[in-house]
Amino acid sequence: MSNLPGGMLRQLPPDNAWTLALPTHGNSPVPLFDAAEDTGKFVKGILLNREKSLGKRIYAATDYYTLNEIVAQFKELYPKAGQDARVVELPPKVFTDILTNSGQSEEGAHELLQNIQLLGGVGYYGGADLKESHEVT
Repeated sequence: MSNLPGGMLRQLPPDNAWTLALPTHGNSPVPLFDAAEDTGKFVKGILLNREKSLGKRIYAATDYYTLNEIVAQFKELYPKAGQDARVVELPPKVFTDILTNSGQSEEGAHELLQNIQLLGGVGYYGGADLKESHEVT
């Protein structure tokens, strides 16, 4: 989640409204994960629950939130700054151009595009339920 403020969710011209602009629709479910706070919980849970974790996929995410829900929470927490906040679905070429113009390689930009497009399709974790993963933490 640390890449949301100032990274993916940032003020954009011409009106400087807070904007979450990605190459997927606003109803795409995103598995949110706070790397600084949550990594240790999942790693510790896996190590302490070895038998329960063996052969399992552990999906390190707090929960799924749509892009629209993320922006709605931003508006709720920061009503003045967020009054015009919005989700914008970027065309794939615009997204990859932004990345390559920022120094990302063509291959890296295309891979990130495909990862984000998974959100609106099969889902980042294929729509997997997070309950079993939470049980090890």
